[in-house]
Amino acid sequence: MKKLTLSLSYIAIAFLVVLGCSQFIEERAIGQVSEQVMEQFATQPVDKTTGAPIGQTVERAIGQIKDATMEQLIEEPLIPKPEPNKAKASDKAQETLKEEEKVVYLTFDDGPTGKVTEKILDVLKAHDIKATFFVVGKEIIQRESVLKRIYEEGHSIGLHTYSHNLKSIYASDENFLAEMEKATDKIHEVLGTTINPKIIRFPGGSSGRLSEDLLNKLHEEGYKIYDWNVSLEDGVNPNLTPNQMVQNAKKCSRNTTRRIILAHCNSSNKNTYNALPEIINYYKSQGYVFKPIDEKTQEFYYRIKTKK
Repeated sequence: MKKLTLSLSYIAIAFLVVLGCSQFIEERAIGQVSEQVMEQFATQPVDKTTGAPIGQTVERAIGQIKDATMEQLIEEPLIPKPEPNKAKASDKAQETLKEEEKVVYLTFDDGPTGKVTEKILDVLKAHDIKATFFVVGKEIIQRESVLKRIYEEGHSIGLHTYSHNLKSIYASDENFLAEMEKATDKIHEVLGTTINPKIIRFPGGSSGRLSEDLLNKLHEEGYKIYDWNVSLEDGVNPNLTPNQMVQNAKKCSRNTTRRIILAHCNSSNKNTYNALPEIINYYKSQGYVFKPIDEKTQEFYYRIKTKK
C-alpha cells in the first residue's frame, strides 16, 4: 500500500510540474506571436478615436493570437550557422562576432513617415547612433526627403516589401520577390542605383512563411533575412508608455549578447521616439555597441517552415 501511495504521489507531482511548464511556454509563445498577428492589421483603416483597426475587436485579435500559439512553440528564432565544409566565398566576408561581444541593432519597420521618422532620426543623431530602417515602398511617395535623410545620415536601408499587404505578398514566392524588386525600384528613383539594398524583413516576421525553397530563391538574388529577438511591442500597441517600451527593450527571447530590436516608425508611434533615449542609454550602460545591419551582418531568421 505504501508503494502505491508513493507512486501516486510521484505521478501527481509530475503532473503539476508539466502543467506549470506548459503554462509558462504558452504565455511566452503568446508574447512572441503577438507582434506577428497584430502586424496583419497594420494596413487596415484606423479609428481616429481609439487608434484600433475598424471592424476588429480585441476578442478577435486575442483569438488569432491563441490560434497561432501552438504553431509558434516550435518556431524558436535561429541564427543560421554555415557548415564548415560548405562555406562559400561570400561567407568569408560575413561579419563574425566574438561570443562575448555585445552588439545591438536598432531596427525600424514600416516607414518612412513624416514627423515620427524625423523625430527618431533626431534622437539617433543626438546620440550618434546608426540604425536600420526596413522601408515600405509605397510609404516613400511624398516622403522622398525623409528617405534621403535616412541615407545621408549613414543609416542602413532595408526592404520591407512595397505594399505591406500580407495577403498578396504571401500569395506566392514570386509575389514576395516581386514586392522586394518593386520596393528597390522606388528606392532607386529617389537615391539612384548606387544603393542596392539586399537586407530584408518579412512583414509580420518570417515564422511560418519562410520555406527552404523561398530561402534558396532569396539567396540566389543576394537577399539576406533579418528577424528580431527583442521587440518594443510598439507594433502591437503603439500607445504603450515610453517606460513600458523601455522595459520591453530589455527582454530578449534568446540568451545572447547579439540583440536585434524591433521598433516601428508609423505615424502612430509617437511614444517610440520618446522611449529611445532611455533605451539607448540602457544598452550603452550594459557595454553594448550599436551597429546598423548591412550585407556583412550575419543573417537571423526564424525556423524554416517544413513541408506538410
